[in-house]
Amino acid sequence: MKKLLSSPARAIFVLIMVLSASGCVTMGHSSTRSAFDKSQRHVANGNYDLAKREINGLIGGTNKDLDPSDEVRALRLRAECYRNLGRFTLARYDYEAARDLAISQGRALEGSQSIAIECEISIGEMLMHEGSYRIADRIFARIISENPASEHKDSLLYRQYICAVRLNRPDPEKYTRQIDDMYAFSSVALRKEFLGRSDRPSVIPPPPPVSTPLLRRNADVAIIPRAEWRANPTRLNYTPMTTIRRITVHHTGEEWTDEDYRSTANKIRGYQRYHQNDRGWADLGYHYVIDRCGRVWEGRNLGHQGAHAGSSQLNKGNVGISVMGNYENQALVAAQKDSLASLLSVLCHEYELKPWQISTHKELKQTACPGAHLQRFVDLLKTSPLP
Repeated sequence: MKKLLSSPARAIFVLIMVLSASGCVTMGHSSTRSAFDKSQRHVANGNYDLAKREINGLIGGTNKDLDPSDEVRALRLRAECYRNLGRFTLARYDYEAARDLAISQGRALEGSQSIAIECEISIGEMLMHEGSYRIADRIFARIISENPASEHKDSLLYRQYICAVRLNRPDPEKYTRQIDDMYAFSSVALRKEFLGRSDRPSVIPPPPPVSTPLLRRNADVAIIPRAEWRANPTRLNYTPMTTIRRITVHHTGEEWTDEDYRSTANKIRGYQRYHQNDRGWADLGYHYVIDRCGRVWEGRNLGHQGAHAGSSQLNKGNVGISVMGNYENQALVAAQKDSLASLLSVLCHEYELKPWQISTHKELKQTACPGAHLQRFVDLLKTSPLP
């Protein structure tokens, strides 16, 4: 995950924009106001980790003072912290949660439609940072097709221009020619952020995967977004995720050896259909799925409680990771070990979890999941203390 360089001036500007876009809600509880004030001061000073911790205390699932409008503000502010820390996938999760909450509130939240569009634009930007320019471009095109306000349209067209440049498409300037008021639209920051000094840079290749059998801080992992496997929308019967306190490792239970990208995407979509249509769940039960090649696929939004551990109480604050295959019969390949170790490391570092807070499904309930081979590997990982 690349580090995003930003000046204190930019951080202050972003903070002002986030707060103003959220409708200038007056918070009615002193504890909530105090936490927001502290987080805002930390952001202004560039202390994004401290700001994030303050916000975590606000939206950790036990704060009864936080109304939906405050929660939208908090999610967007935490997303900006993640963005400035270069944690783009986590930023995207928060923007998605803020968008969903704004949509669910409808007219009860002032400016909810505009907030949802702004969150969608930010989701697209996070996908651009992750290198998923085609998916981001599709998001921008879809929003434009819905005839947004002029200021949103100009902003979206410029982002489509950036995607076209990155994808080496012919005539990317066709997007900028459609902007209604180029003089009023400031594109300098976006140009510097995504294009640097060059107008036509080559597409940056993804970093090589981390290779380590042990949990290690600052490990990197590329996550394939939901749009790549054409996920169905999350249904409305989801439960918001509370403070993350556990990670549970599973296997999908049927032998799987296919390494083809398209076949894997279709299989994950089949899991989602089964979970939604047969089980009645809001979405795919797992937050992440690791395939036979070690690719990590995004499942359920991390801001939504999973449906993988066996009960609502066990799922509470619990991130679900499933490895495709049956590891009672199959052996893990090296790529799967690398990806699982890296993903666990990133999650443990981000949510300040210890190895003992990692479990397998069979450690929570009576089941053979995740199979003897995967169980042994998770046991090995948990014996390696985090730095």
